[in-house]
Amino acid sequence: IGALTCNNTRVVVGGANGVLQLWSMDFTCDTPTVVLESSIDLIGGIYSISFDPQLQLGVVGTNRNDIWHIDWNKQCHLNMTHGHHGNITSLCYSTSKDHIASCDDNGYVIVWNTQTWNQDIIYKTNAECTCVVFTSVQEQLCVCGYSDGVVRVYSVKEGKVKLKLHPHHVPITAIQILNEVIISGSSEG
Repeated sequence: IGALTCNNTRVVVGGANGVLQLWSMDFTCDTPTVVLESSIDLIGGIYSISFDPQLQLGVVGTNRNDIWHIDWNKQCHLNMTHGHHGNITSLCYSTSKDHIASCDDNGYVIVWNTQTWNQDIIYKTNAECTCVVFTSVQEQLCVCGYSDGVVRVYSVKEGKVKLKLHPHHVPITAIQILNEVIISGSSEG
């Protein structure tokens, strides 16, 4: 499994073989059940996914530099972008759903407009960008973790770096925002 996300009743799983699966789960009965609802074959290994809370609409990043838009209701998938130069390592929707940020192992971070699927902003560093998240709607900040232990905060509105921190001396492997506080994890735990 290269990436997964879930809610209380469903789980979406993607793997190195390019297969994306939607499973339904029911743990309320005496015999818990897990049933495969749908499966889609994509080109390239799946290593990053971001879906809405119902797990109906989402985006998937592959090691073939592609971002796929997934709609389980319509049983369709569409290759949306070819803007990256390396394997997509992480992607996420903004809280307002008007942007998607994606990053790759060549140090690129691209912020996409979800209405036009054009690249609004491109950032480039010399380190692999390993993870990306958005902050609140008001600020429109994109927070990225890098393989050199650095966290960069980008302004989507201004198109520039707002803050650079160096909290780790090893690669950052996870990053989240909790009450406007950046929480990062590294390869050392």
